Amino acid sequence: SHCEEAAEVAQEAFLRDASPPCRHFVAWLLHEGIDVVVFDMDLTMGSGHCGEGILRSDMDQYIAAASPDFVEAIRVLSAVPGIRLAVATNSDPAEYDLPGNSRETHILGPDLARELIKYWCPEALAKFEVMVGFDPRLPCHSEVPRLPGKSVHMRRIAEHYCSPFSKMVLIDDNDGCLQNVDGWQIG
Repeated sequence: SHCEEAAEVAQEAFLRDASPPCRHFVAWLLHEGIDVVVFDMDLTMGSGHCGEGILRSDMDQYIAAASPDFVEAIRVLSAVPGIRLAVATNSDPAEYDLPGNSRETHILGPDLARELIKYWCPEALAKFEVMVGFDPRLPCHSEVPRLPGKSVHMRRIAEHYCSPFSKMVLIDDNDGCLQNVDGWQIG
């Protein structure tokens, strides 16, 4: 159809302008049949840690330090038909309820990820249908079974997208977060 041809032309244009490492990454995803690409936030999407939240007055500094590799990847991936994007972060919305934190004074988790993506690549934001902020160490999650790495995050994302784990990849700087028993890919 005409729409499919237009999408293919747009994808080729993005790939043509992409760096060799980004083109290699996209080729690997397509070769492996990956259709859900999940990004960690701290030290993957961005270059710093947001901890239990950052002050809203410091948000621009955090966003300005976004990883150029992440920004390029989402610009390209958002143009690739069939690729779906997600965020898996240990920055948990429950941390808004910690002493000294509030939604008015702090920003964290999916809210911060949304702002970072919206700033650097607003056209990609719609492809991020799900962002999971979950920290299993918080007392409010004591009823959730402890699983290795970001297994809880990835299970929630798989459920949202109705995707088998074999078609998912998690990009995360922390080896401990990449541990899993479900068979999703690691990067």
